[in-house]
Amino acid sequence: MSDRGLSPFIKAFVYFVRTLKPSRIIGTPRAQFIGSDHLGNKYFEIKNDPNRNSKTIRYFKSVNIDDWDELPPEWNAWLRMRRLDPPTMEESMRNLQRIQKFKKSSEIISSKDIGGRGGHEPQTNFPKFHEYEQNPGSKYKPDK
Repeated sequence: MSDRGLSPFIKAFVYFVRTLKPSRIIGTPRAQFIGSDHLGNKYFEIKNDPNRNSKTIRYFKSVNIDDWDELPPEWNAWLRMRRLDPPTMEESMRNLQRIQKFKKSSEIISSKDIGGRGGHEPQTNFPKFHEYEQNPGSKYKPDK
Protein backbone atom coordinates (compact mmCIF):
# COMPACT_ATOMS: atom_id res chain seq x y z
CA MET A 1 0.00 0.00 0.00
CA SER A 2 1.48 3.32 -1.01
CA ASP A 3 0.79 6.13 1.40
CA ARG A 4 2.41 9.02 -0.49
CA GLY A 5 -0.71 11.15 -0.82
CA LEU A 6 -2.04 10.60 2.70
CA SER A 7 -1.82 13.29 5.30
CA PRO A 8 0.18 12.58 8.46
CA PHE A 9 -3.02 12.41 10.52
CA ILE A 10 -4.54 9.74 8.30
CA LYS A 11 -1.25 7.79 8.37
CA ALA A 12 -1.19 7.95 12.16
CA PHE A 13 -4.83 6.81 12.31
CA VAL A 14 -4.18 3.87 9.93
CA TYR A 15 -1.12 2.76 11.95
CA PHE A 16 -3.13 3.11 15.16
CA VAL A 17 -5.92 0.89 13.80
CA ARG A 18 -3.31 -1.70 12.72
CA THR A 19 -2.04 -1.92 16.30
CA LEU A 20 -5.55 -2.63 17.59
CA LYS A 21 -6.06 -5.67 15.37
CA PRO A 22 -5.26 -8.98 17.00
CA SER A 23 -2.57 -9.85 14.48
CA ARG A 24 -2.26 -13.36 15.85
CA ILE A 25 -5.85 -14.13 14.86
CA ILE A 26 -6.48 -12.01 11.78
CA GLY A 27 -4.22 -12.51 8.82
CA THR A 28 -2.12 -15.34 10.20
CA PRO A 29 -1.42 -18.21 7.86
CA ARG A 30 -3.30 -21.39 8.62
CA ALA A 31 -1.55 -24.56 9.62
CA GLN A 32 -1.00 -26.92 6.74
CA PHE A 33 -1.52 -30.65 7.28
CA ILE A 34 1.74 -32.42 6.37
CA GLY A 35 1.11 -36.07 7.17
CA SER A 36 0.52 -38.73 9.77
CA ASP A 37 2.42 -41.69 11.16
CA HIS A 38 1.51 -45.30 11.97
CA LEU A 39 0.54 -44.32 15.54
CA GLY A 40 -2.12 -41.89 14.28
CA ASN A 41 -0.28 -38.67 15.16
CA LYS A 42 -0.98 -35.79 12.76
CA TYR A 43 1.74 -33.32 11.82
CA PHE A 44 1.24 -29.67 10.85
CA GLU A 45 3.38 -26.78 9.66
CA ILE A 46 2.93 -23.01 9.54
CA LYS A 47 5.31 -21.50 6.99
CA ASN A 48 7.40 -18.48 7.92
CA ASP A 49 6.18 -15.03 6.99
CA PRO A 50 8.98 -12.60 6.13
CA ASN A 51 6.61 -9.64 6.52
CA ARG A 52 6.01 -10.53 10.15
CA ASN A 53 9.55 -11.78 10.79
CA SER A 54 8.27 -15.14 11.98
CA LYS A 55 9.85 -18.58 11.89
CA THR A 56 8.41 -21.79 10.51
CA ILE A 57 6.41 -23.59 13.17
CA ARG A 58 6.02 -27.37 13.17
CA TYR A 59 3.87 -29.28 15.63
CA PHE A 60 1.81 -32.43 15.98
CA LYS A 61 -1.44 -33.56 17.52
CA SER A 62 -1.31 -36.87 19.32
CA VAL A 63 -4.19 -39.33 19.27
CA ASN A 64 -3.43 -40.61 22.74
CA ILE A 65 -2.62 -37.91 25.29
CA ASP A 66 -0.71 -40.38 27.49
CA ASP A 67 1.69 -41.50 24.73
CA TRP A 68 2.56 -38.09 23.30
CA ASP A 69 6.30 -38.64 23.81
CA GLU A 70 6.50 -41.75 21.61
CA LEU A 71 7.27 -40.28 18.20
CA PRO A 72 8.92 -42.07 15.29
CA PRO A 73 12.54 -40.89 14.91
CA GLU A 74 12.06 -39.58 11.38
CA TRP A 75 9.10 -37.41 12.40
CA ASN A 76 10.97 -36.22 15.48
CA ALA A 77 13.83 -35.08 13.24
CA TRP A 78 11.37 -33.23 10.99
CA LEU A 79 9.71 -31.50 13.95
CA ARG A 80 13.09 -30.31 15.26
CA MET A 81 14.03 -28.92 11.83
CA ARG A 82 16.85 -31.44 11.38
CA ARG A 83 15.40 -32.51 8.06
CA LEU A 84 13.73 -30.33 5.48
CA ASP A 85 11.27 -32.72 3.89
CA PRO A 86 8.74 -34.72 5.91
CA PRO A 87 9.19 -38.49 5.84
CA THR A 88 7.11 -40.56 3.49
CA MET A 89 4.88 -43.40 4.65
CA GLU A 90 7.17 -45.95 2.95
CA GLU A 91 10.18 -44.59 4.83
CA SER A 92 8.27 -44.74 8.11
CA MET A 93 7.24 -48.35 7.49
CA ARG A 94 10.83 -49.36 6.58
CA ASN A 95 12.17 -47.78 9.76
CA LEU A 96 9.42 -49.41 11.82
CA GLN A 97 10.31 -52.84 10.41
CA ARG A 98 14.00 -52.20 11.07
CA ILE A 99 13.31 -51.23 14.68
CA GLN A 100 11.09 -54.28 15.25
CA LYS A 101 13.77 -56.54 13.75
CA PHE A 102 16.38 -54.99 16.03
CA LYS A 103 14.16 -55.47 19.10
CA LYS A 104 13.50 -59.08 18.17
CA SER A 105 17.20 -59.87 17.70
CA SER A 106 18.09 -58.14 20.98
CA GLU A 107 15.46 -60.21 22.81
CA ILE A 108 16.92 -63.40 21.33
CA ILE A 109 20.42 -62.41 22.40
CA SER A 110 19.32 -61.45 25.92
CA SER A 111 17.37 -64.70 26.33
CA LYS A 112 20.37 -66.84 25.41
CA ASP A 113 22.66 -68.09 28.12
CA ILE A 114 25.71 -65.84 27.90
CA GLY A 115 28.89 -67.53 29.05
CA GLY A 116 27.39 -71.03 29.18
CA ARG A 117 27.28 -71.24 32.98
CA GLY A 118 23.58 -71.90 33.51
CA GLY A 119 22.20 -68.50 34.47
CA HIS A 120 25.22 -67.22 36.37
CA GLU A 121 27.04 -64.01 35.60
CA PRO A 122 28.75 -63.88 32.24
CA GLN A 123 32.45 -64.52 32.35
CA THR A 124 34.51 -61.32 32.51
CA ASN A 125 38.06 -60.73 31.45
CA PHE A 126 38.79 -58.34 34.28
CA PRO A 127 41.49 -59.45 36.73
CA LYS A 128 40.64 -59.80 40.40
CA PHE A 129 43.16 -58.74 42.99
CA HIS A 130 42.74 -60.08 46.51
CA GLU A 131 44.29 -57.03 48.16
CA TYR A 132 41.43 -54.85 46.90
CA GLU A 133 37.86 -55.07 48.16
CA GLN A 134 35.57 -56.98 45.84
CA ASN A 135 32.38 -55.21 46.90
CA PRO A 136 32.63 -51.42 47.22
CA GLY A 137 32.12 -50.29 50.80
CA SER A 138 33.04 -53.60 52.43
CA LYS A 139 35.99 -53.76 54.79
CA TYR A 140 39.21 -55.23 53.46
CA LYS A 141 39.98 -58.60 55.01
CA PRO A 142 43.31 -59.97 53.88
CA ASP A 143 43.56 -63.71 53.27
CA LYS A 144 45.94 -65.36 55.79
